[in-house]
Amino acid sequence: MVSMNSIISLYFTDIKDVKDQYALVIACTYEHLKYLDLVPPTLKIIRKQNGKPDFDNDNIHFNLSHSADKWICAISQYIVGVDIEKKRQCRTDLIAKRFFHNNESQFLQEDDYHTFFDVWCAKESVVKCQGSGVFDDFNQFSVIDDHQIITNFQGKSLYPLKIADQYAGYLCSQVPATLRFLEISKEIFDHAALLVTK
Repeated sequence: MVSMNSIISLYFTDIKDVKDQYALVIACTYEHLKYLDLVPPTLKIIRKQNGKPDFDNDNIHFNLSHSADKWICAISQYIVGVDIEKKRQCRTDLIAKRFFHNNESQFLQEDDYHTFFDVWCAKESVVKCQGSGVFDDFNQFSVIDDHQIITNFQGKSLYPLKIADQYAGYLCSQVPATLRFLEISKEIFDHAALLVTK
C-alpha cells in the first residue's frame, strides 16, 4: 500500500501560460496538499544554500523544469528533481563525450544516440534532487546499468516521464513514489493570478 506521503504530483502546462512561475508553484502546492487532505502551511519560496529554489518548510518540496513550450513542476513531501527536454538536433556525440560518464557514452554510441535525451534528463533529475549542478561532477556518475537507464540511483528512485511527443523527461525522488499527473486547470491558474495580485 502506498503512503499518501509518497505521492508526487506533477503539474504541467504550456510555457506561454506561465506568467509568474513561483505563484503557479504555490497554487499547485495548495492543490497537492488539498488532495492529500493536509492543512496547507504558509508557503514561502527561498533559495537554499546551493541556490536551488525550494520552500522554507522541510515538509514540502518542489522542483521545476521547462523546455521549448512545456513547463512542469513536481511537488512532494520529499526532495525531488525533475527534468524535461524537447528532442532536437544537436551534436549528441560531442556532448556525451564531454559531459557523460564513459558507460553512458558507450551505451549511447551503441544505441546510435536514440536515447540521448532520456539519459540527459535522468542525469539532470539526479543532480537536481541532490541539489548539485550539471557542472559538478556530471561525468563522474552513470545512470546506465545492464544497457538501460537504472530505476534506482544511490537509494533514490528514477521514473521516466511522458508528457508530450518529442519530449524526454525523468523524475528523481528520495523515496519510491506514486506519480500523479495533472494538466494545470483554469482554477489553479486563477489561484496563481490571485496570489500575484495580493
